[in-house]
Amino acid sequence: MKTQLLAVGAAMVLLAGAAHGAPLADPPGSAAAASPQVPAFDAKAESDVIAAVAKLLTDNYIYPDTGKRAAALIGENLRTGAYKGLDRDAFAKRLTDDLRSVTHDKHMWVGAGGPPGASGPGQEPPPSLFGFERADRLKGNIGYVRLNGFMPREAFAIGADQLMPKLAGTDALIIDMRDNHGGSPDAVSYFVSFFVAAGSPVHVNDLIWRKPGTEDYDRQVFSTSATPVSYHGKPVFLVTGPETFSGGEEFSYDMQVLKLATLVGETTGGGANPGGTQPVGAGLVMFLPSGRAENPITITSWEGTGVKPDVATPTAQAFATAYAAALKAAHQPVIAADTPDAVVTDPLLVLRTQPYPQGEAYIRRQVEGLVKGEQPFDIFSPGMAEALKGPVPQATQDTMKAQGALKRIAFVRVDPFGADEYDVTFEKGEQIWTMAINGAGKIVFAFFRPK
Repeated sequence: MKTQLLAVGAAMVLLAGAAHGAPLADPPGSAAAASPQVPAFDAKAESDVIAAVAKLLTDNYIYPDTGKRAAALIGENLRTGAYKGLDRDAFAKRLTDDLRSVTHDKHMWVGAGGPPGASGPGQEPPPSLFGFERADRLKGNIGYVRLNGFMPREAFAIGADQLMPKLAGTDALIIDMRDNHGGSPDAVSYFVSFFVAAGSPVHVNDLIWRKPGTEDYDRQVFSTSATPVSYHGKPVFLVTGPETFSGGEEFSYDMQVLKLATLVGETTGGGANPGGTQPVGAGLVMFLPSGRAENPITITSWEGTGVKPDVATPTAQAFATAYAAALKAAHQPVIAADTPDAVVTDPLLVLRTQPYPQGEAYIRRQVEGLVKGEQPFDIFSPGMAEALKGPVPQATQDTMKAQGALKRIAFVRVDPFGADEYDVTFEKGEQIWTMAINGAGKIVFAFFRPK
């Protein structure tokens, strides 16, 4: 499975091997998970990081010639002492700036788990249902959705399949993308599916991936699929702004090109090159774009230019403009409203506060399976089962065996993304488990980390 990430953040590693869209955990049994100590940062570490970054650029960056030029620049800067005397964070920021000065690629960065200047640990996103922060019916029978990210498809579908039927009876829909920083392209194409005509799949987007160490490429095709309800043929308005980025831009671009929505607001951020994070030493990782988006209709993307709105208006006034347009499209009297809070008639999103009924039993099954080296495939969704085909990695099995007997499982909370979080106590250690279960009672992702 190729890890796909159209997002400004690093991929969270799951037992299912897919990107969750936030830098919250390391692979079970990985060196990073077992050794939280930050390595010393000195001249040798600096040189080693430059060498690692240069190799990644040369072997894997989506544009080989540009990658070579960026590698040459940072190598020359190291030789002339441009990075001398910088601490690790300042070095990462300078390195990111230098790389972007050549590539002009907003996805590319080097940092300690996230882009330099990103929110630190403890600064969590607002609560959501796998990216859906809110959904409401507004006065005039207008639907409103605030969507802040695209989780892996099966997790994203939990939110979409729960909320879109509640919005199906509205006369027009506003989707607020102003804080959407991206995520899974599979989830993007699934959400587009709610707005196309039923029948044959619609070709939505392609990702072109560079084969490592070569100048050859693979093409990955994304198309629409069946959904529980359809919103096809009704007016849809997307609210965008400069913080709309990556996968958030892809959804906006796809909907605009397919003539399924009117975009209102400001031009988006301009990042269309997906990739993933790689360790580069000294406790730093690099987000390296090894792919690029290519729309099948325009044969290009929004990289560097952003997605331009159909109705340009300052971000702060974009909702008011979109709401007035939605009311007109629905043949309703126009109501002035700066925010959706002023015109909500029916809140449609109710976030869970209690654990999944199956949660504790499912964790026990997974722990037992990992100790034995056998996955309990009967409790996994099709996507997770596919991702976990093959034997349990020996390092994961050894990690679980080393914990000793399972003593206690305690529900902690529903996390900000809508998944359950558990404190799992063993004879010789403790772990934090996070797990999401779909409407069919199957696990769509699960992962653990040391407490």
